[in-house]
Formats: sequence, C-alpha cells, structure tokens
Amino acid sequence: MADSARDLIQKLNAAAAINFDDDDATRLEMAMAARKLYHKLETNAEKVLRFINEESVVYPAI
Repeated sequence: MADSARDLIQKLNAAAAINFDDDDATRLEMAMAARKLYHKLETNAEKVLRFINEESVVYPAI
C-alpha cells in the first residue's frame, strides 16, 4: 500500500506543475487521484466517520 500511495503522491506532484488551462478531464483525473490517495491514507476511525456522514439514513415506513 505504501508504494501505491507514494506513486499517487508523485503523480499529483508532477501534475501540480502543469498549466491546465480549461482541461476538465485532467482536473477530474487529479481530483480522483487525490480522493484515492486520501482513502488509502485515512485511518479506520476516519473511514467509519466518512461512511456515517456519506451514507444516507433510510428509515422504514411504519
């Protein structure tokens, strides 16, 4: 896992030096890489909190 996280960090650092102009595909790729890196580095407690905050609560109809 450390190697893949290190690889993502290198890609993000290299991409940070690029002038994007109006290239939405590159921006989307950067955002997805950053999110992937964040999820790799977050702790289990942070994962639980993220799950609680992102998942909608559905109550059964009575």
